[in-house]
Parts: sequence; structure tokens; C-alpha cells
Amino acid sequence: QWNSVATRLPWVACLLPGSQLMQPAALPHTGVIVVDHLDETCVAFMARGGRALFIAPGSAAGSPALLPRGKGEPTYRSVPFNMGQYGNMGTVIRTHSALGELPHDGWCDICFAPLLHGAYPFAMRPFGDGRLDPIIRSIGHMASMENKAYLFAISVGKGILLACSMKLAENADRDPLAHYLVRHMAAWLNGTRRQPS
Repeated sequence: QWNSVATRLPWVACLLPGSQLMQPAALPHTGVIVVDHLDETCVAFMARGGRALFIAPGSAAGSPALLPRGKGEPTYRSVPFNMGQYGNMGTVIRTHSALGELPHDGWCDICFAPLLHGAYPFAMRPFGDGRLDPIIRSIGHMASMENKAYLFAISVGKGILLACSMKLAENADRDPLAHYLVRHMAAWLNGTRRQPS
């Protein structure tokens, strides 16, 4: 099932038996790649029809050559503790095939806590307000209502980028949800129904 998936990340190769562990500069011609750094070769790979799962390296989401992160710190400030100007007030999950059959009530429950605690959501503004409907949205602080996401899909040329800023790498050795999400996101990209709906 995973022989058309290549990754630069040894922990992902362990979760996806049969996937190829590729050299840092090498990319396959087609198929699916799982990376923690986006560069020009990754963009070129997607432009010609490749699919990429980008897993942001923990709190580094937004550093150079990565996708922009939301402003402020990655804390939750819900009512009544909603002081300051930045942060997150909650989450919204949209049913999507990249999540497999993950049960949810439309928001990230306690099982997501290790994956979200300290994780910076991606800023959606650079992609055009309203252009993307994130799979897992971060509800921005009431003072800024910044449009942010922990998981979203977007077309890149003929290919697809599925971007995740949850702390999957940090929790891969102990969290069943991290395992589940990596497998189902890779399966969605590897499947026949790959439109970034």
C-alpha cells in the first residue's frame, strides 16, 4: 500500500511500511512525498502532479522556507480567560477523507491535546481570505479573528499539498492519534479521490 510513498523522515517510514526513505535532495518523479521542509524541488514535484504531505516541524511552522504561521503564541484563550491580542479560542473540524473515519463532534476533543499544545497553526491570509476551507481550523483570538488552520489542502499546479502543523513528529512514538492521522493523510493523497475539497 505504501510503496508509492517516499519520505525524508525515518519516523514516517516506520509508520508506513514499504514506503521509500529518500535522500534529502532526491524526490521521486510522481506519487506521494512526506516532508517536514518545503523547498523549490517540492513545489516543482507538486506542480507536475505529485502529492505532498507537509508536516511542520513542531513549533517551527513559519520559519524560512516553510508556510507562514499565525501571529502570537500557540496558546488557547477561551472565555473567560481571553486577554491579550493573539492566540486561539477553539477549533473546527470539517469532515474530510484525509481524516479517515475519525469520530468528532466538529471540534478537536481532548485526544488532540498533545498534538495541538504548543503547535502553531498556519496563517491562511497569504492564500487569500475565504479561498481555503481548512480541514482543521483554529478559531483565532476574538481581538484579531485571524484566519488560521492546523490542517488544510490546496492545489499546487497539477498536484496537491496537504499541510499539517500539529505536533505529529513529537508524538509519533507514543500517540495513537498521531499514527492514525499520518496513515490516513498519506492514504488520502495516495488514493484516487484526491481533490482538495
